[in-house]
Amino acid sequence: MRSVVLSMALFVLGVACKAPVEAPADLGDASVYAYANYGSPSGDELQAATDSIEAYLLSIDLNGAVNDRTVAPPKLLPENWGGVTGPADADPLMQVPVAVAGRGLHPIADYIQLVGEPNYICVESDTTKYAARTFTTPLDCFLDGTCDQVSTTQETRKESTLAKVWYDYYKDYRVVELRDGRQAMYSRGWSDRVWATDGSAGTWDQSYQLDVWIEDAADPSGTLRYQVLWTSVTLAGLGDDLWGALVKNGIADSFESVDAFLDGESCSNDRDRPYDRPQ
Repeated sequence: MRSVVLSMALFVLGVACKAPVEAPADLGDASVYAYANYGSPSGDELQAATDSIEAYLLSIDLNGAVNDRTVAPPKLLPENWGGVTGPADADPLMQVPVAVAGRGLHPIADYIQLVGEPNYICVESDTTKYAARTFTTPLDCFLDGTCDQVSTTQETRKESTLAKVWYDYYKDYRVVELRDGRQAMYSRGWSDRVWATDGSAGTWDQSYQLDVWIEDAADPSGTLRYQVLWTSVTLAGLGDDLWGALVKNGIADSFESVDAFLDGESCSNDRDRPYDRPQ
C-alpha cells in the first residue's frame, strides 16, 4: 500500500513540478556571500548582501504564485560554508538549491521574538512533527536587543509520504542594522552528518539554510522574507526536480505556518507530542 501511495505522490509532484529558474546573478552571489560571511565581525558583509537581496524582493510580486517567487541559486561549496562543518560523506555537488521569496504579515520585531520559542512544531512546515530547540548562547540579551546573535540546536522529526527521519540541526540568528536604520535578521542553518530515515530506506544527506527577514521600508507592519535551502537526499524514485518541488512547497508552507502561529491559530500537528526518538 505504501508503494502505491508513494507512486501517486510522485506522479502528482511530477505533473505539478516546475524547476526553478536560475537566480539572477546578483541574488545568487549575495545568497552564497551572506552564508559565507555570516560570522563577519562587523556585519558589513551582511549589510551589502541585504542590498542585493532586497532589490530582488522589491522587483517581484511577493504575493504571486510560488513558482514565480522561486529561483535556484548556485550550489554552496565548502569554501563558502563560513566555518560550519558539513557531512564529510555527502557530495556538495549533489545539492538541489532552492530559494523562495515572500512577505511576512508581521513586523520584524515579532519574528525576532519568535526565535526564543523552544517548541517549533506549528512554526515550521506541516511535515515537522517534533522540533525542540536548545539555546547554546545567551538568549535574553538577543530578545531585548542588547546582543545581536544567538545560537541554537534543534532535534527535529520530519514525516511525509516519502520518508520519516530524525535529525539534529544547528541554527544561528543575527540581527543587523541597515544603513538607513532599519533592521534585518539573518539565520544560518546546517546539519553536520548524514541521517538515515526510518528503516534505513534512504538518507537525509545534507542541508544548509539561509533565512533573511528585512524590515519593509514601505510598510513596517510587514517583513520581506527570503529563504534558501541547499539540500540533498537519497530516496528511491526521487529525482532532483521532484525533490526541488517538495523543498519549494515546504518553504512556502513554512512562511504561512509562522504567520498563522503568530496570529494564534492552531495547526494539525501535536505541539505536546511526547519525545519518542529511539536512543
